[in-house]
Amino acid sequence: GDVPVEHLCFTSLLVFGDEGVPKGVMKKVLKKDYMQMVQEGLVSYQREVKELPIELVQEVLDQLACIDRALAGTMMNDMLIVGRSGGGRRSVVSLLAHMFRLQIFSPPPARKYGDKEWKRDLKQVMQMTGVEKQPTIFFLEDHHLTSSSFLESINSLLSAGDVPGIWTNEELEPLLAPLKEEWAASQGRGGTARTPFEYFVQQVRERLRIVMSMDAKHPHFLPYCAANPALFSCTTVLWLDEWSQQSKNIICQQMLGDIVADKKHDIGGLLLHIHESQHCMGACPRHFITLLQTCKAMYESKIASSSGQATHLQKGLQKLHEVSQTVEKLKADAHEKKKAVTEKSKLAEEAMQRITVAMQKSAERRQVVEQLESKTKVEQERNEAEKVEIERELASTQPVLDEAKKAVGSIKPDHLNEIRALKMPPDPIADVLSGVLRLMGVHDNSWTSMKKFLAGSGAIQRILNFDPRQITDDIRKSVEQLLRDKASSFDHATIYRVSVAAAPLAKWVTACVRYSAVLVKVGPMEKALEEKRRSLEAAVQQVESYKAELVQIDQTVVAMKEEFQARTGEAEVLKVELDRAETTLMKADSLMSKMSGERDRWQVQTREIQRDAELLSTYTSVAAAYCTYLGPHSEDYRTQANEMWTQKCGLDSFDVLKAMSSESELLTWKAQGLSADRLSQENAVMIKYGNMVPFIVDPNSQAVEWLKQHAVNADVVLAQDPKLVSQLELAVRFGKTIIIQEVDGIDNFFFPLLRRDLMRQGPRQAVQIGE
Repeated sequence: GDVPVEHLCFTSLLVFGDEGVPKGVMKKVLKKDYMQMVQEGLVSYQREVKELPIELVQEVLDQLACIDRALAGTMMNDMLIVGRSGGGRRSVVSLLAHMFRLQIFSPPPARKYGDKEWKRDLKQVMQMTGVEKQPTIFFLEDHHLTSSSFLESINSLLSAGDVPGIWTNEELEPLLAPLKEEWAASQGRGGTARTPFEYFVQQVRERLRIVMSMDAKHPHFLPYCAANPALFSCTTVLWLDEWSQQSKNIICQQMLGDIVADKKHDIGGLLLHIHESQHCMGACPRHFITLLQTCKAMYESKIASSSGQATHLQKGLQKLHEVSQTVEKLKADAHEKKKAVTEKSKLAEEAMQRITVAMQKSAERRQVVEQLESKTKVEQERNEAEKVEIERELASTQPVLDEAKKAVGSIKPDHLNEIRALKMPPDPIADVLSGVLRLMGVHDNSWTSMKKFLAGSGAIQRILNFDPRQITDDIRKSVEQLLRDKASSFDHATIYRVSVAAAPLAKWVTACVRYSAVLVKVGPMEKALEEKRRSLEAAVQQVESYKAELVQIDQTVVAMKEEFQARTGEAEVLKVELDRAETTLMKADSLMSKMSGERDRWQVQTREIQRDAELLSTYTSVAAAYCTYLGPHSEDYRTQANEMWTQKCGLDSFDVLKAMSSESELLTWKAQGLSADRLSQENAVMIKYGNMVPFIVDPNSQAVEWLKQHAVNADVVLAQDPKLVSQLELAVRFGKTIIIQEVDGIDNFFFPLLRRDLMRQGPRQAVQIGE
């Protein structure tokens, strides 16, 4: 069905051209869809550029739609936006430029900015759009137009696309060189530019959008407009009025949240009334936003401090209640402690009796351990002597066996192959191999068996790994008989002449037989030694068992001594605690009688704090209005405004000093050099809680002297100091307070800092100060 026209708006953000900016084709969309597009653009802007303090109320959406339509045109796409400070002119232009993918260019804030710098910036922005083909918004505010000649240049740029006399002949040649080919090509397509310079001007007029944001209350507004008619004839004029009541209510709710949620007190209505009452004194949207910010900061600060004070009093009352309960407990505890003292003394006596029995058992067990240790020591020494004798017997034959094994290990496989190649071995070789096979437990002593043994893999290694302890009595006797019967075969000289490989084997057979004979001799000795060793180990284990039992007994004795000391100590402590409880009981009874009046006073103060907490939002609203609107005014006007506001919110009276400071704080300020008159004290409160940078009119320099004491480590600098910009940079970088004296006006390089115009630089935020 048809959509009512009040639910529609037109935008150029749906169709983009080749250069990535809208082509100027207006499409109708639902207002809710347009709101969604703007919200997405706002999120993107805040993520990529900086935080943007803008509330998307209906007036803001209407402004965006108007600027959208004006900037989207291919011609006549310049604007004059007129409104009061804080109305969001700069914010809506910045947001829409981001959504249009347009660059924003403004003259950089500089301390010394004159015609030379102005022409430099004009040339730069014209070159960006005319030569580099970069669509750009040239955004100007009142503080940029410090000279009427600046606006004359803008007037020419709006009407003709050029500023007469800005370019010299030497500058035009390199400027137009990149455009000559494009200009020549445009002639073939029906272009109207007769010269490269006219083509350059066309490019500038097509891509440069001049947006001027001016305040109708500025003293230069009317003269500038009268002297430069192109401001109205060649631009789209957008005149921004005050926000509607509905929009102001929405902004209140979004900025103040729970503060305006209180249904008992119409805080939103009070703040709107306060702001409207100051229209006659020049209040603008900037003041309204500052009022809300200051109110929120004050409310949160007072909530924290008042809740802390109330909590302190409630804790005091709770302590008094706890003291009365403690007195009753002390009376009951005193009786219980008397019974406990008697019980602890009895337990201590029982512990002493158990200690005596355990110590007697420990002495008996210790005597048994000493006797067993003496006996096992003698047995151990005797076993060591027998072990040495056995090792001595074995040592006499071990070297011979090792030498024989070494000789066997040196036998080469070729030598074994020679023996194996024999059809029938000589008798010495047969005797030696017979001895080897017998020792290895092989009963077949035929030449076939011998060859098989020699042909087997690892024959030498089997001999080397053979353990003589495997030789049985029958085998040893058989080989001994062989050694006696064939003694010449095992003679080294004889067997070596017969076979180089058999000689080490003969030596090994002889050594194994000798070693086995020694083992037979020491066998009974080793068996007896092993039995004694097991007996000794059993005795040692018994000693260790007794020692462990003794350690456990000693530990039990220590534990019982500790228990005895604990029981005795507990009894003594209970006696001391009993005496102390009786003394405390007497003091507590006396204290309770004295504190009865103090408890009544604390209860009254708690009720007063709770009552003030209900009116806290009202107090902070009026105090925030003080800080926002009444700073420039006299005491009489402050009194008049205070009476009007207190009457509106239903208060009998309101004292900003009592609400936002304390007696001790005022005394501290006085000691720091602040005058004791009420006007100075109110001004100090405004400086402390105000959200804007204070501009102090101080002919006698009294406020400056107080600020030097109040702001610790503050830097003081004159406005005429050539190092002022450097001092400002250092103060911003290190978070210091800076006091600037002899200020007769606000230079344009102050504006980014005063407006807190923070930009994102990666994870950090930065503000531009000077060039």
